[in-house]
Amino acid sequence: MGRGPAMNVLHRLRPGESPEQYAELEAQVARDTSGYALADAFMAQTVIDPRETREWLIRMRAHHARRPGGGFGLRRLADWPTTW
Repeated sequence: MGRGPAMNVLHRLRPGESPEQYAELEAQVARDTSGYALADAFMAQTVIDPRETREWLIRMRAHHARRPGGGFGLRRLADWPTTW
């Protein structure tokens, strides 16, 4: 949503009505419109460039599809202590 419609929804102001108040409130709306502010609100772990989305998704899918191996990731019950 652009700033104009956002100003109308949030503050019920249009650009022609009280230009000084409109400019002040528009500056407040524009202050936190970066992707990082939105990611912070949703506690996102990664902010990526939209042009890199496809490669990032391919890497993350490959990473999460890996199977445990080598002993540490298997967590077999036979390796657990039987007494304390």
